Amino acid sequence: MKRLKILIATVIAANNVIAQNETDALRYSFINYNGTARFNSMGGAFGALGGDISALSANPGTIGIFRKSDFSITPTFHYSDAKSDYNGSSAVDGRLNFNLSNIGIVGVYESSSYDWMNTQFAIGYNRLNNFNGNIAIKGMNINGSSMLDDYITEVNSSGGTFSSDIEKFYPFGANLAYQTYLINPNPNDSMLYTHLLQGRNNIMQEKHITTRGGMGETYLAFGGNYSDKLFIGGSINFQNIRYSEEIYYKETPPENDTLSNLKYWERNDELTTRGWGINAKFGMIYAFADWLRIGGAVHTPTYFAMSDNWSSNMKATFIDSNNTELTHNSPNGSFDYSLTTPFRAVGSIGFIVGKHGIIGVDYEYVDYSQARLGDQREFSASPYGFNQENANIKSFYTAANNIRVGTEWRLDPIRLRAGYQLNGNPYKSVTNRDISSNTLSFGIGIRGEETYFDIGYSLTQYNKEWQLYKSAASSANVNHSAHLVSFTLGFRY
Repeated sequence: MKRLKILIATVIAANNVIAQNETDALRYSFINYNGTARFNSMGGAFGALGGDISALSANPGTIGIFRKSDFSITPTFHYSDAKSDYNGSSAVDGRLNFNLSNIGIVGVYESSSYDWMNTQFAIGYNRLNNFNGNIAIKGMNINGSSMLDDYITEVNSSGGTFSSDIEKFYPFGANLAYQTYLINPNPNDSMLYTHLLQGRNNIMQEKHITTRGGMGETYLAFGGNYSDKLFIGGSINFQNIRYSEEIYYKETPPENDTLSNLKYWERNDELTTRGWGINAKFGMIYAFADWLRIGGAVHTPTYFAMSDNWSSNMKATFIDSNNTELTHNSPNGSFDYSLTTPFRAVGSIGFIVGKHGIIGVDYEYVDYSQARLGDQREFSASPYGFNQENANIKSFYTAANNIRVGTEWRLDPIRLRAGYQLNGNPYKSVTNRDISSNTLSFGIGIRGEETYFDIGYSLTQYNKEWQLYKSAASSANVNHSAHLVSFTLGFRY
């Protein structure tokens, strides 16, 4: 029983720091389809249009539109910038990265059946999310708030904590502050604690968050074309997650502050996450007329096997003749768990304006409250149930409506494109949080009989409230912008 209590305390401590909670479930359930430059510049609105390999991630039925075999590759430059406001102070940071947002091949084969005109097979990769970014937040505290308050809450709960038990129960939290003398026993009760900045104002607080990685999908898709009326397809999809996060936090008292004898203290957290998942997708398009197509698709929930590794360290520098520095490192934490992301449904309509242009509209429904975390050791003697985390998912999140609109116009051999995306807010209104995003895009391409080259640009913007620490008296408002420039080279044969 004692070992079980230590395990549960360790997992809870990790959840309170950076890992395995409802925030992670949302991060990996939220999809922002990337692909070819044509797909990106038209807002991804291909669910009823087809003819683009990236559309298979939204509606695998679009594979049936292909009449010729096709190969494409798309390198992409992604730049994210974040502008923060915290207690009246602003900060700006950004990050540029290069990635591959699409590579794939479609093979088209004539059918021996009169009604089944073609069958298709595709294998490829599309990027589903980009986690690369830098965020800087800086400002003075208010109401005497400090991250050290979090550690005091830990050790003073349930009547207090013996000093010999702090390392055992709070290895990633209060123990770091205890070992660096930032929290100390109360002279009148050794089981209760105070910290050096208790109730103090004019403390400079700053937080820097660096994230790296992305989500991608490798797919195997099959489809067919029935009488140029019905286009169907299905796919088996293998998704991967690569995510790393480095968080630097620092508090600096005023220079003339001699009460704490503290120059500054800082904390560093590192987290790496790897995940491997699988799902299936089924879709179709029906051509009601030469100018009108209707499409629909369903995505099964994705089951992920996840693995987290994390560590933390803390340093306190004091004002004395030696500028004493005390540092302490946490143990290396690791945990394997499962994540099931929600079911999705996509409905689409496409308009073909003769040989002049096309217009597409996609609607996507996804209920984020259906995501679930689980322990991969569920059949062991002491699995962690994630009961509170899953309860938070149901309490905080709701169904969202995503809309994609795009158009392309022919000026042979040139193609002009534009698009718009709205990703709905996954949070319930009672949370007073809104991270809905808007994406504007445009692009240009040159189409030949056997080759094509496309360039696309998109700008995504959204706002997010960032809590510096659990007991922070206020949040930082961060305006996020993501610029995506993609280049596609393709061949038809």
